[in-house]
Amino acid sequence: MTNRDHRTLAALIHYAGIPFPWMGAIVGYFVALATGNQYARYHAARAFLGEVAALLVTATVIIISLIMSIPSAQLVLQGQWDQIDWVAMLVKSVVVWLMLALFGLWNTVSSIIQGTRALRQEEWGKNRGLDRLALKLSGNTHRHPSLSGPVTRV
Repeated sequence: MTNRDHRTLAALIHYAGIPFPWMGAIVGYFVALATGNQYARYHAARAFLGEVAALLVTATVIIISLIMSIPSAQLVLQGQWDQIDWVAMLVKSVVVWLMLALFGLWNTVSSIIQGTRALRQEEWGKNRGLDRLALKLSGNTHRHPSLSGPVTRV
């Protein structure tokens, strides 16, 4: 594989995460593993960790929403419909759905940016915790182990 092929596969892994969040990272990891593409393997691990983080954020928002619904559910079970604060329930529902929609939009934009940076072989600056974990999961010691040439710092 050429340098361009390595970068293209890495970018496609991120772009595939938009319509297929988990499958893009998982399938991309095994394709990168089969082709010996360490650069794409790092990006697959990075995309997978991003999906895990997205799942944790989404689950947290949903759990908090459900916890906030417990008092209303208790009133419903007791047949006290007239004591339910319908305005508060409506506001909570709208806020939760807006948060989930905005987070989905952020996740999509983030995948596009990460894919574009992988294609351009740009580094994000300092090696953050998520990047270090992706390096460990992918078995790499550097973010661009199989690529030759200069790396652009952003």
